[in-house]
Amino acid sequence: MVLDGFVKPKEALALALLFAALGSAIGFYLNAVSKGNVILLIGIGALFLVFNYNGVPLQLVNKGVGEVGIFLAWGPLMVSGAYYVQAQTFSSLWPLVVAFPPGILTTLVLLINEFADKEADFASGRKTWVILFGYKKSMRIYLALALSCYALVLTGVLFGGWPLWSLLVLATLPLPFMAYRIGLKNIGNWVGFLPAVKTTILMNFVFSAILSVSFLV
Repeated sequence: MVLDGFVKPKEALALALLFAALGSAIGFYLNAVSKGNVILLIGIGALFLVFNYNGVPLQLVNKGVGEVGIFLAWGPLMVSGAYYVQAQTFSSLWPLVVAFPPGILTTLVLLINEFADKEADFASGRKTWVILFGYKKSMRIYLALALSCYALVLTGVLFGGWPLWSLLVLATLPLPFMAYRIGLKNIGNWVGFLPAVKTTILMNFVFSAILSVSFLV
């Protein structure tokens, strides 16, 4: 949106700072009503990773680990923070394991969007996974990471006491294969590639919604 001129850089920065402030305010409240300063530490860690995705001094995306930062912020940090607010303790490592699929799926949304942006990202000094590994290998990484989410749910049900309802995520199993097939077929044809992006967003939303609701049923 910024590169194509739909949004000015200063407008994007102002909006980002606004939402960071609103999120931080909510975080301070949740920390105040929770034991200790666990939420405060998680929030600081998440803000650090999100800011340093593009920002100085780390600029994670310029070092080839931007995707890792997004995974940590949107997966282990966010989900474990939500868990702690409700449970006020970490009784085992399983809450951390259940945080992996949302983090991975959000990273896949980022990854699939990097394909069409490869040239622009390269020109600006970024080192995204698509730049580092190329189109075809990045698509294989995409599929492997997507399938790992289903393996994690199966592992949780078998060994972690996760509800059987969480197996309903298997209904979304065709989606990563669809996105992989469409993406691989349309590399370079970014209009034809777009359905792979939409399918990834749909997979992220439906998978995460089913997994979340399964723990509430």
